[in-house]
Amino acid sequence: MSGLGAFVRRRRSRRGASEGEREFSGAREERLSVERSLPESEDAIAQRCDGDGRASACHDADGSERDRRHEGERSDGRGPLARFALPAAALAVLLALAVLGSVASLGRQLADIHPALGWAFFALVVACLAVGAAWPIARVLSRPLFSLARLFGGGPRARHARRELERNLRLRADLTPGDREALAALCGGGDPAPEDLAAFFKQRLSPVIDRDIRAAAKSAFATTAVSQTAALDMLSMLSVNFDLVRAIVEHCGFRPSALALAGLYARVLKATFLAGGLEEMDLEEILSLAGGNAVARMPGVVIASAAQGAMNAFATARVGVVTKSVLFAEEEPIDMRRLRRESYGEALSLLKRNGVLEDIRSAIARKATAIKDGAVESARQTWGRIRPGS
Repeated sequence: MSGLGAFVRRRRSRRGASEGEREFSGAREERLSVERSLPESEDAIAQRCDGDGRASACHDADGSERDRRHEGERSDGRGPLARFALPAAALAVLLALAVLGSVASLGRQLADIHPALGWAFFALVVACLAVGAAWPIARVLSRPLFSLARLFGGGPRARHARRELERNLRLRADLTPGDREALAALCGGGDPAPEDLAAFFKQRLSPVIDRDIRAAAKSAFATTAVSQTAALDMLSMLSVNFDLVRAIVEHCGFRPSALALAGLYARVLKATFLAGGLEEMDLEEILSLAGGNAVARMPGVVIASAAQGAMNAFATARVGVVTKSVLFAEEEPIDMRRLRRESYGEALSLLKRNGVLEDIRSAIARKATAIKDGAVESARQTWGRIRPGS
């Protein structure tokens, strides 16, 4: 009996030991699984890779760990279009409120004279917004999406893009016979070189676009210098700039990406609401270029009108330059910060080169001369009335 009791005790002790080992191994496996689920530190990755002596595995592990570590940040971050949409929408709302406030005030003043005048004014404003803003935007959105950066490359997509641009150039009605012969010689060998095709496109379209920018800048100066109402100034700038973007896009035959297009329209809103960003402009330089010696002979109201017209002309030219640069860009993504910095000097150079500043200067000089002649005539009449009675 004593031998049987000892045998039973040994079996129980072995069973307890095996159960303890199973519990210990289960806890150990659970701890290891938890550790494996946690992201590995960079020091641990370096030690493991150094111990293995495999550089490729080290780089792969390092890259995978970094990707997993920053995956949450990338998933939580907003895309470029989403980051840009909120400021653009806020600027559009501010502009709409400013325009509506000015329009409502002027409409009430006209309605006090006669109700029909108020209703006619509001109908005219709605028609101007439809023709000056909605129609140009619809025309731009109807154009196909394209970029000169697609020309470069040796794949089928690049060859298709070169054929599309060649077809776009052939369909242009303003190409001279010499231009058509040059295009035929350029594309006669089948697949043209992308550098030559892009240079031909820019060379033929740049003068046409510059003429549109010049005409839009002169329109912006004329309308905003004559008008002394904030609502009419904003509506005029909105219509002129939207139509300028439409004209440039239609000349090129394609529109930029949605992000670039949103940036262009946000720049139009900025030019309309803030007169092209007054904090980044040198007002004295603009006034000296626009007025010259005639500024000293003008009263304050004429100086203010000339300054406003000149700055709006500069802002419109800058919108056109940025639109042209976006459509002519040969790389993606476009460095918009560098493009914005360069647009100031290029817009001013364009106004000088195309004679817009000369037209502005001559208009201001004529206005100053008319004011001076009127003052002299008024003084003569006053002196003539005073002298006989003296």
